[in-house]
Amino acid sequence: METIKTPAGKYAISDPCYLFEGDEWDDLLERHAEFACDNLFIEKQDGKEYHMAISGTAYGDGYYASDLPGSPSFAVDVGMIGAFPLELVLRSPRGRQNQQELYIHEFKSEWEFTPCDNQGVIRFGDAGAIHTGEMAQETDKGD
Repeated sequence: METIKTPAGKYAISDPCYLFEGDEWDDLLERHAEFACDNLFIEKQDGKEYHMAISGTAYGDGYYASDLPGSPSFAVDVGMIGAFPLELVLRSPRGRQNQQELYIHEFKSEWEFTPCDNQGVIRFGDAGAIHTGEMAQETDKGD
């Protein structure tokens, strides 16, 4: 699986539907071809570029375990999960509303994002991975 170089910074790791909603979500999907491939997408707003690393999951929607610090599990409702710059997320009313529940990780230097491999693993550099090859229990949800 090919890795994707991603800039340093604070990122919210989440299903994007928990970060953006309504017209804002629809506009993002339209501008980025519905995030149809596992990739790095660049969102341009107000002269700034925001790098979003996004991948589909192995089994679509559900709850997935991780080995990220704190070992949270992640809910997925649109079949994808990714890392979104915190600054971009906090521009969104939904991102601000859910800020206390967000899983945030700060990457001190450029990092490598690896989309879902054939075992269902999505890697977020040295921070860890989300394992989408099998479902976690809903009660394990820690995000």
